Amino acid sequence: MALLEVGVNYQYSTIQNAVNSAPDGGCVRVNPAVAGNIYNEAVTVNNKRVRLFGGVPSQGILIAGAGGGAAPALVVTGTGAVNLENFSFSNVGSAATYVVELNVAEDWITHCIIDGGGTARCLQSQFGDHCLLQNGVRGNDPSCPGQVLFTHFTCVNMSAQGIAGNGVTGTYQACLTYNCNNLGFLNAGFQYCAWNAGDDVTVPGPDSLAGLSLAEIAFVNYAGGDFRLSIASKAFSFGVDPMQVQMGERLRLRSGPDNRIYAGCYDPFPAAPAWLTGSSQLRVMY
Repeated sequence: MALLEVGVNYQYSTIQNAVNSAPDGGCVRVNPAVAGNIYNEAVTVNNKRVRLFGGVPSQGILIAGAGGGAAPALVVTGTGAVNLENFSFSNVGSAATYVVELNVAEDWITHCIIDGGGTARCLQSQFGDHCLLQNGVRGNDPSCPGQVLFTHFTCVNMSAQGIAGNGVTGTYQACLTYNCNNLGFLNAGFQYCAWNAGDDVTVPGPDSLAGLSLAEIAFVNYAGGDFRLSIASKAFSFGVDPMQVQMGERLRLRSGPDNRIYAGCYDPFPAAPAWLTGSSQLRVMY
């Protein structure tokens, strides 16, 4: 698999040039840039399969659009697919519909932060896990009529709505919405959704928690714009049998006397609580 490097003292200075040069099935790794790890680009991936990932998650690499223009910070079109990991996205202009627009059914987004800047829809996608969508008009819209699967998403501060699926094919598991115009989850088939949490009564699924207060959700610093969830958060479901989780759902769960699946995205995953001792262990299922 070809690896193309972007950043200071690497072969490519822009993400777009590396994507253009990448062969089908190649990898583009984006390393720190000169000024604050920010790439002011509107990146397009067309008709190829590419893995696009930030080199070091803790360095917070940001794709900030093309100077706040009308184009998304990232758009994927045509055939192929993109596996997208470890980025922040923001700074599109008010004319841009989405900050990140993934139009191919096989696209997957993971461990990313997308900020709508109060004027844009954050994401158009079908599949993803462990992402934070914040400060936009809409959190996510489906990119095509098929199945939608999201696990461990946090969607907060949307003026219109949170996360939307396609009719009864929207699947949300272990997701959290807050302050999304009382429309945290839309078009979700009841039988497909579980372990979600939110502040409104629209949260779907038999094991979902609705009506949580801001204090109960326990963001690290909601007023300061830090929407990570602390270990004090009550956004979890009790008594989930690990055997009920099907392979491929990418759900994280803890084994112990008080099994829990946490809703929302955590980075890093919360520290083990006091009761997690002895033969109990952290399990990650893929």
